[in-house]
Amino acid sequence: MCFLKWRTAARFDLDKLVPGVVIVRRAKIEESLVSIDGGNRKLNAENLVIADSQKPVAIAGVMGAKDTEVTERTQNILLERRYLIR
Repeated sequence: MCFLKWRTAARFDLDKLVPGVVIVRRAKIEESLVSIDGGNRKLNAENLVIADSQKPVAIAGVMGAKDTEVTERTQNILLERRYLIR
């Protein structure tokens, strides 16, 4: 049995997140997001997402959403640090 472990980090523009909580959850049926590469990603219950209280802001361990990415206008950053084990 082989387990892979790695640490990664993601950055979000905090002012673009709905205030409250940031959670890890399964995507809801019919949810989607536009990823930082401009692709429209249709999600399903097999996708693990990082979400604010209203919407997914990243596909966990894969890619963040365009509308919460850090830009030159960003003033406040949420740094997400994760430790993944498979």
